[in-house]
Amino acid sequence: MDPRSVKQTPTGDAVVNGRRIRHGYLKLGIKTFARMRADMDPFVSAVRRRTIFVQNGLHGRFVGDNKLCLAILSDPSFRYLFPAKTLDAVRDHIPWSRGLANCADADLKRIRRNRTAYVLKRPFDTRGRGVVVGRGVATDSEWAHAVERARRARWVVQQFVETAQFETDDFGNDQRYHDLSIGLINGKLSGAFARSGNDLRLNLARSGRLHPVFIGS
Repeated sequence: MDPRSVKQTPTGDAVVNGRRIRHGYLKLGIKTFARMRADMDPFVSAVRRRTIFVQNGLHGRFVGDNKLCLAILSDPSFRYLFPAKTLDAVRDHIPWSRGLANCADADLKRIRRNRTAYVLKRPFDTRGRGVVVGRGVATDSEWAHAVERARRARWVVQQFVETAQFETDDFGNDQRYHDLSIGLINGKLSGAFARSGNDLRLNLARSGRLHPVFIGS
């Protein structure tokens, strides 16, 4: 549904085409959200009042969709912003990440010289857009140009992390990348999905495909 079609009843319930809505999966990218925001007051009000539940809420989307939050969690310069327990919990799950605009000259030189070791990401982009994988760039000069463009536009640079691969035939002639995502509600495992594809970006908008995940009791 289009979130602009949400109406609110006098009691605050959210309704679309006469049907009461309690839950939604918000796929709207933040840039699109911002463009549509003026026409979305009933939807935003319903989410804030929790008459519609969406994953992570609006604050979570605004923070989480901005990939610069990973640079803040990774960069020791910002350690003072977080409790030590929080950093201990996420440290092993976040690759080396920095805001390119804040990188020292030595870091920039290392990033330019080692394109296979890094990925560039544009904040607030989704579905595989605004991502430059160094090992997918043809030449060092193209990579240097991409780094400079990303630095000027204040993108994020991250360490490239190898993902798992599996064989899709009995002879090892075809390899696919895959990953696993888990969902938590109130700190408890509530669901999971796996993706596979032949692209370094496993987004479903590209070659990614969803697979079922079975969880034992």
